[in-house]
Amino acid sequence: MIKKSMALLFLSLLVLGTSSQAVLMGYESFNYPDGSLNGQNDPSDGFKFQWYTSTYSVDTNGLSMPNYPLAAEGGAMSGSGGAVRTLTFEGLGLDSVGLIDFSQEQTRYLSVMMKRTPATWIEMRLQNAAKEDVVKFGLASNDKFSARMAGLNAYGGDCSTSNAYFIVLKIVAHSSADDQIFLKGYSGSDTVASEPTSWTVVNSTNLNDVLTRVDFTGKSGYVSMVDEIVVGTTWEDVAGNNTITPEAATIVSLEPYAAGVLEMVVDAPTPSLSYPKGMDDLVAGSWTNVGHSIDGNAPFVVTNLDYSTDSGSNKVIYLEADKAVGFFKIDAVGE
Repeated sequence: MIKKSMALLFLSLLVLGTSSQAVLMGYESFNYPDGSLNGQNDPSDGFKFQWYTSTYSVDTNGLSMPNYPLAAEGGAMSGSGGAVRTLTFEGLGLDSVGLIDFSQEQTRYLSVMMKRTPATWIEMRLQNAAKEDVVKFGLASNDKFSARMAGLNAYGGDCSTSNAYFIVLKIVAHSSADDQIFLKGYSGSDTVASEPTSWTVVNSTNLNDVLTRVDFTGKSGYVSMVDEIVVGTTWEDVAGNNTITPEAATIVSLEPYAAGVLEMVVDAPTPSLSYPKGMDDLVAGSWTNVGHSIDGNAPFVVTNLDYSTDSGSNKVIYLEADKAVGFFKIDAVGE
């Protein structure tokens, strides 16, 4: 085991740190003529199929917010009841059969502007191929932001009626642990900065679905609006240019710690954007997330370096060395 660990140490130091590469998966600006949304489709936006709805129309005025961090285009979806569209993400650079596969190690981000009228709600429902709701989020009738997973309800923050809100949803899929969603809601006076460490609503459960459809629902007879749906693989993709650029993390040392465990010391200027990854074969393998512990005894969790032990300005984590992983690095993308 020590010989293997020393080989890991030597080879890991050859692949220190990388930076993230943003990949936009989908963008819906509702840049359509004034009138019914039914049948509308922009084939360049990453969504394969057209909208299907009998109650939503296109409002060419669109939604606006003083501190909206992206360049808004087109109009908005306006109406009540439901509207659906299939998420297959063809054409914007990501080979994917859907938004996210909860049986894999993946992270996705989605942002949207929403506005509701009094006594109603508006919710985006992410569905599987069987048209079953898996993840639902939006503005709830109890004046809270909602983030729901497979029947598990979670609410937080405050959202009033007749105001537009910018919502960012982070979806984290795990192959062998509970899946998670993180929602951050912004009002028109809030500044959208870097990815937060404190979220408005958090929820988790164990899922195995592949999300392939989007469905919106609101209270029948009460008008709500949706605008600027953006889907990507990083916070920067969906929350714009006001975000920080992660500084590259550097592995300071990687040494045997105990039987089957390595101790890694990392200089990580942005720990929330630094993720340990492993590979079994530099020629034919691929980098994947690996779990780490904060002391070698605590649970080994696939997450960023906020989960670590401080050592001066560095972060210390512990990696399992008895797995079929021969090389390690720190990356700025957790997927």
